Amino acid sequence: MIAVQSWGNVVLAALPWVALPLAILWRLRKRTSLAAYSPALPADAALELVSVIVPARDEARNMEPCLRSILSTTWPGIEVIVVNDHSADGTGDIARRMAAGDSRLRVIDNPDLPEGWFGKQWTSFRWSAPRPWKRSGNDCCNRTCSAFSRRGTATPSG
Repeated sequence: MIAVQSWGNVVLAALPWVALPLAILWRLRKRTSLAAYSPALPADAALELVSVIVPARDEARNMEPCLRSILSTTWPGIEVIVVNDHSADGTGDIARRMAAGDSRLRVIDNPDLPEGWFGKQWTSFRWSAPRPWKRSGNDCCNRTCSAFSRRGTATPSG
């Protein structure tokens, strides 16, 4: 009787180590890569506005490469909103200089942080609220939006 109880305890102890990886593998079987989707623009691409919100605080070193990467997309309807969150290192100046040369880019200075909020979450919430949310994007915008269209979803998670 003692051997049976010991065996049962071993099985119960091992169950999470076996069941969890099996559950993950089962879930991943339906996942696809963006490489599976065409980078060709869909016919209705001009109708789809993709808003990219870039919350930035003291990111002067990264700001220009980041914005150049986002703006290099071939997606026709893109707007990039840089939310300068009280930067002290010239982040806002770099973004404004780049915005002067590209009408798809605009810079907004974030208001003070309210009680109980964290910076990037507040920035994203604050500046995504004025318009209906469509889709977010980046340099893989064409494939991402193509995947959304084929799957009939508005977000990657469905």
